Amino acid sequence: MDNPDNPLSGWWDDEVHTPLVRWCEREIREWLADRAAGKRERRYCAIVVPRLVGKTTIITKGLMLWLHLQNPNLATVLGNETRDMAASFLTAIKGWIYGADRYSLFPWLFGNWGYGAKDWTRYSLTHTCRSASRSEASFGIFSIGSGITGRHVDVLCADDLVSYEGLEKDLDLFETAWSTLSAITPVVENNGIIFLIGTRYGEGDPHGRAFSQDGIFSVAGMVEDDEYITKPDGLWHLYFLSGRKKDGTPAIPTVWSEKEMSVWEKRD
Repeated sequence: MDNPDNPLSGWWDDEVHTPLVRWCEREIREWLADRAAGKRERRYCAIVVPRLVGKTTIITKGLMLWLHLQNPNLATVLGNETRDMAASFLTAIKGWIYGADRYSLFPWLFGNWGYGAKDWTRYSLTHTCRSASRSEASFGIFSIGSGITGRHVDVLCADDLVSYEGLEKDLDLFETAWSTLSAITPVVENNGIIFLIGTRYGEGDPHGRAFSQDGIFSVAGMVEDDEYITKPDGLWHLYFLSGRKKDGTPAIPTVWSEKEMSVWEKRD
């Protein structure tokens, strides 16, 4: 992130990204502790942030790989609206662990997990650090219309199951995305963890359906927002970051300035 030679560096903002990362780490460490104690219960984590905040790089790619440093024998699946985009998540992780990304420090810090990998295809990866024998790959993918039937994974990360582009092509995308998420959740181990990440597009989108049907257990980030109300029997642990603060000023001016916010509010 800080390498001046890296053309993709310079996007990190401590005020925006550090609280998000700390929240994710806390949720994961609590889940790992529950798992180690033998608790048979899935953990549900939802992240709602505006576009261009870096959620895919931080969570879907970086955090999911970091999880394998905690337990290299995990089976993780990464999902998106399209299969090609889901495959691109895996491509980035491969570049980091193998050293194909010249700016990645992963091989220097933890060894090369790609050299001699047991499975290395466009859609799946079993890295060399896995020590347990299991049929599920270390990393796999899914998308709307292509599930993970027959596999029992520990971690499921659904990143942007809907998009503006997709909604232009499919008016039923909200329903299709929610059906996909509902259908694949049972293949997650009963002590696994589920991440639902994305931007809100409407009341019927996957986040809206999850919160209205399952309920919200806790909220972090912009906790003063009145839209997301917690309840004792809620299911989802939510991190919420709006484009604007409650006083109306931009919440992420380094990404969404007042001028840009105004343009897109008029278009939307």
